[in-house]
Amino acid sequence: MTTQPTHTPTPWKVKYNTDGEGSSIYDQDGNVFIGTTTMDKNAAFIVRAVNAYAPMVEALQACLNSEYVDSYGTRIPVIKGELRQQIAIALEKAEGRS
Repeated sequence: MTTQPTHTPTPWKVKYNTDGEGSSIYDQDGNVFIGTTTMDKNAAFIVRAVNAYAPMVEALQACLNSEYVDSYGTRIPVIKGELRQQIAIALEKAEGRS
């Protein structure tokens, strides 16, 4: 049985070099990702995240846009309250707005 490698814990941060040439990705503790093993684990995580990005954003937007019309003709969101707020925050992060 093959186990999935563990990627570097999130959140990750990008820091751009002061000369404007290149950047580095740091983990939540400020450590630069270094080493072939770590790079392979992070590469697999990045590929999964990139491949899942568009369908997840589309699904989250559909959740926020879903509504029903009551007997008075009022449009009412299906997703409300804290869950709606969590989805909105996730979309902001996914779209680089926060």
